[in-house]
Amino acid sequence: MASRTRVDVGKVFAPDEDDWDNKTFTAISEMPAHFHLDSNTGMLQLVKKCDQGTYNLKIKVSDGVWPDVVSTIRIHVKEIPSDIIYNSASLILTNVTAEEFIVKDDMGVSKQDQLQRVLAEVIPARLDNIQIFSLRGEGRVTEVRLGILGASSSSYYKAEKMQSVIVTHKDKLKL
Repeated sequence: MASRTRVDVGKVFAPDEDDWDNKTFTAISEMPAHFHLDSNTGMLQLVKKCDQGTYNLKIKVSDGVWPDVVSTIRIHVKEIPSDIIYNSASLILTNVTAEEFIVKDDMGVSKQDQLQRVLAEVIPARLDNIQIFSLRGEGRVTEVRLGILGASSSSYYKAEKMQSVIVTHKDKLKL
């Protein structure tokens, strides 16, 4: 990552009864030096290369009218091969938040687990070869970006093949 390049990680979300008010976003946990929070928009950006790992950030959202809300942001940083990005597919899920997608239910199964199982069946692929590497949510719309390693485990399925399978089996993929 070039030193001047900023990459949007995502926007901090906080429920608000009157969403049209101007909000102020403030980090209340220590903000690692490789992240930047825009206090006016709530956009969280990666400003320089960071180590692999999990980063937990707490952001206070204020609008001056309703009580302040604290949002917890968890960012998992993992180095991935460039092939997965070039051969990735995007899936837009409606009526599910990013949090609902990853949280496990009473049976220990998340919507992410369900999606991976269905994809493993319809591609077909080994479950551990389905790699979700980006998850972005805006309210109840969530974008899932993924790559699927082929049976030989040496190359990724092309995006066109995955998109074709996703369109063909869209009813099975509704979570």
